[in-house]
Amino acid sequence: MFVKDIMTKDVITVSPDTHLKEVCRIIKEKRISGVPVVDSGAIVVGVITLTDLLKILSRIYQWINFQEQSQSTFRDRLKEEKVREYMSREVISLKGEDTIEDVMRMMFEKKVHTFPVIEEERLVGIVGKRDIVHVCF
Repeated sequence: MFVKDIMTKDVITVSPDTHLKEVCRIIKEKRISGVPVVDSGAIVVGVITLTDLLKILSRIYQWINFQEQSQSTFRDRLKEEKVREYMSREVISLKGEDTIEDVMRMMFEKKVHTFPVIEEERLVGIVGKRDIVHVCF
């Protein structure tokens, strides 16, 4: 079976200028683990995931303890922060012709669970751990 057979084609994306608060809303509302970050030409320039958001929470915790500030003060500041500051820029992508075995190998070797699917440099889909579990079981 190929990635093109199981990928989600209607991909939710954000731009580098999307505010973190909006990304958090999307991830919570859609119950997804991350979103590709694309430029105006649908070229993937990064990805922001729950793991990235957890790293931000770690910084909040450390900052609050160091600055003796309230959590709400830092949250207010985060409302203005943009994805470009926190996204992962090294994106591991797949092609539609890659196999399920290719996906699993990449997941286990790279410890990445969501992959944009790229054809001719443009985003055409996304495949993640839920897709693999659904197909395999």
